[in-house]
Amino acid sequence: MSPPQRYLVVVIIAAAALYLIGNDRVGLWDRDEPRYAQTSKQMLQSDPPDWVVPRLLDDVRTAKPIFIYWCQAGAMWLLNSIDPFAARLPSVVAMVITLIVLAIAIGKSIGWWRAFWTVFILSTCGLVIAAAKMCITDSVLLLWITIAQLCLFAVYQGNRTWLVTVILWLSIGLALLTKGPVVLGIQLTTMIALAALDVGKQWRSGRAWLDAIRWWARTRPLVGILLAAAVVTPWLIQVQHREPTFLRRAFWHDVVARSIKPLEGHAGPPGYYLLTVWGTFFPWCILLVAALPWAWRNRRLAPLRFALAAVVGPWILMEIVKTKLAHYVLPAFPPLAFITADMLFRAIRGQISDLRRPAFIALVAIWAIIAAAIGAAPWLAMRRFDSLPTTAMTILTVAGIVYAASVFILFVRRRIAIAATAMGAGMIAVIAIFYALYLPNAQFLWLPERIAAVLLENGATRPGDVINLDYREDSLAYYQGGTIRTKENTYFTDTPRDRWAKWIVLTSDLWENLPPDVRSRFEPTATLRGLAYAKRGTTLEVMVIRRIDTRQ
Repeated sequence: MSPPQRYLVVVIIAAAALYLIGNDRVGLWDRDEPRYAQTSKQMLQSDPPDWVVPRLLDDVRTAKPIFIYWCQAGAMWLLNSIDPFAARLPSVVAMVITLIVLAIAIGKSIGWWRAFWTVFILSTCGLVIAAAKMCITDSVLLLWITIAQLCLFAVYQGNRTWLVTVILWLSIGLALLTKGPVVLGIQLTTMIALAALDVGKQWRSGRAWLDAIRWWARTRPLVGILLAAAVVTPWLIQVQHREPTFLRRAFWHDVVARSIKPLEGHAGPPGYYLLTVWGTFFPWCILLVAALPWAWRNRRLAPLRFALAAVVGPWILMEIVKTKLAHYVLPAFPPLAFITADMLFRAIRGQISDLRRPAFIALVAIWAIIAAAIGAAPWLAMRRFDSLPTTAMTILTVAGIVYAASVFILFVRRRIAIAATAMGAGMIAVIAIFYALYLPNAQFLWLPERIAAVLLENGATRPGDVINLDYREDSLAYYQGGTIRTKENTYFTDTPRDRWAKWIVLTSDLWENLPPDVRSRFEPTATLRGLAYAKRGTTLEVMVIRRIDTRQ
C-alpha cells in the first residue's frame, strides 16, 4: 500500500469517527431532523410496520420519497433503538461510503495523491460534516448522485461497458427514491454545462453543439429508464394504491411549488450560494480563490472540465430554484473538492505559486481571525443563559485559537502541505470537541428535550392527555413519544372546559395573558428557558401546566 493510500485509510477512519461522535448525546436540530426521525419511528412502531406510506404524527408526509425512511427505520430496527443515534446512522454510513467510492474512483483513474486530498477536503468541510451527522436525506442522496456522476464521467471518457450503464441508472433510480427528480436536474445541467465547455468558442455553430452532445447516447437512456423504473415503480404502485393523493401532492408541493416560490420562509437573494459557500465549504473556502481560476485555465483537461461542469451546472440550477437552503448545493461539493485538491496538489509540488503570494497570506489572516472568533462564539450565550459548560467552552476556544494560529503560521512559512493537513485535522479536532464536550452540556439548546423529560416523568404520554400552545418545535413530539398535539392559541375559547387537556405546554407569555378563570384551573409544574429554533433563535420561557382536577 502506497503512502497516499495509507493516508486515505486514516482519513476515512477519522471521518467516520467524527461523524459518529456525540450522535447519541446531541439533540435533534431544527425542523427537519425531528420530522425525519419521528416519521421513521412511526413507520417502525405502527402495527403492523408500514413500509409504504410515511406519516408524521397524524398526517401523511409527502415531503420526500420512501427510501430515507426505510434506511432510518431499518437502522432503528437493527440497533433495537429509536434514539437519534440510530436515526443518524444511515447518514454516517452513506457519507463514509461516498468517501470510499471517491477514493477508489479517483485513485485508480487519476492518482492516489489527488484522491487523498479530494477525500480529505470533502470529508472535513462544514456542510459535509453537518450532512453526515444529521438524519436528513442529503448524505444518502449524495452517495447516489456521486456514483451517478462518476459513471457519467466514465461514459464521457468513452467507457461503453454495460456495467457502468447499469450502475449509472440504478444509482439514478435510488436517488429518485431518496429525493425525487433532483438527480435528473443535476445530471442534465452537468451535461449541458459540459457541452458548453466542449463547444467553447464555437458556441454559434450548431454542428459543434451536436458533436458536443453526441456522447449522450452512450448513456443508453432507453435501457436506463427501464432500470430506474424497476427501482422506483414498485413503491409508486403501492403508495398510489394505499394513498391516492400522495404522488400528486408530492409533485405539486415538493417539486413544482418548491421551484417557483420559497417554502417555509427559505428564500435567498441572487448569488445566495456564492455567499453561503464561504461557510459551507469552510475551512477550505479560502483555497477556492486559487482553485477555481486554476481549473478554468486548465479546463482542457477532461477531469477538470467535467468537475467544472458538475459544479457550475447544478449550482446554476439551485440558484434558479426559489426555495433555498445551504445544503441544496451539496451534490456540487465532491467535484468542488476535486478541483481544490488538484490545485493544492500542484501548489505543494511547486507547479503554481498562488498559495505563496502576499495577497493569499492576507486572506489566510482574515480566515484565521474568523476561525478563532468562531471558536469563541459560545461565550456569547452568557448574555442570555446561565449554567453554561464553561470548561468545554474554554477548551473549544483554546482549540479554535491554536487551530487558526497554526494554519496561519504554516502558510506564512510557505509549508503548504503541512498547512493544509493542519487545516483539515484541526477541523476534525474542533468539531469533535464541539460535539463531544460542548453541545451535550449546553442545555439551553435542548429545550424540547427538557420539556419532554418533564412530561415523561409525570406520565403525560397517553393520546389526548397533552397539547402544545404557542411553542412549535418539531422535536418535542419525538422526545415526548408522539402523543402531544399542537393547537391554536385560541384553544381555551374554542374547546369546552370539560375537554381541556390534562397537560399543556405553553409559553410564559401566553400563560400570563390567559384569563384568571382559565389560569385558576391549572397549576404550573415546570418552567424552562432556552433557545427556540422555530422562532429564529429567540430566547423563550416555556411552562408545563397541569389541570388541577387531575392531581393524584
